[in-house]
Amino acid sequence: MDIDMKYKVLFGFLIVLLFAGGIFIGYKINDMDTETNNALENEVVKPAEDVEIYDNSSVQTFSKTYDILLVYEDNYIDCGETVTKSETIYGTTLDELKEKEKLKQQEQGKVYMIKEEENTKLVFSRYIAQNCPNHFKAILEDNVINIYQVITEDKEELYKTLDTKDKLVRDDLKEELKEGVFLNSHEELNLFIEDLES
Repeated sequence: MDIDMKYKVLFGFLIVLLFAGGIFIGYKINDMDTETNNALENEVVKPAEDVEIYDNSSVQTFSKTYDILLVYEDNYIDCGETVTKSETIYGTTLDELKEKEKLKQQEQGKVYMIKEEENTKLVFSRYIAQNCPNHFKAILEDNVINIYQVITEDKEELYKTLDTKDKLVRDDLKEELKEGVFLNSHEELNLFIEDLES
């Protein structure tokens, strides 16, 4: 055989061999894809008892913070008035604020109930069997005028003593002061003091 012919046969044999190898490799790849697809289908149709339950108890959650209006209401039974104090607490959660305020109330020995709560407002309320701090009694005692805060019908606390001498007080007002003059607000008290000093 001629050398050219040998190369042609060898070249043809090599082409047939490569063609057969390509078919074989393609068949194997197709077979692997079929097995993978079957395995995936079996995973999807897996019975429920084999499914692993995810335990999220160790996952840390973050609560959204708000600017919360904090309100304290003191309802005074004897005078029927309510004194309200409020402030805005910035960047907190309702649960954090409730916990903080309850601890503060315990330290101060005050007992409040939650009247209203929402993400942006928390209202604490309590009832007190006395007058609110806006009730006063001015009375002439030992030639000086004492102003008492009227707590209850039977309890008064000295609020202040006026420097005004009783000799400078009008006679009609002096008679009233001997009995005691009741004043039901800080405004009334201030007007009364101005009247005494004029």
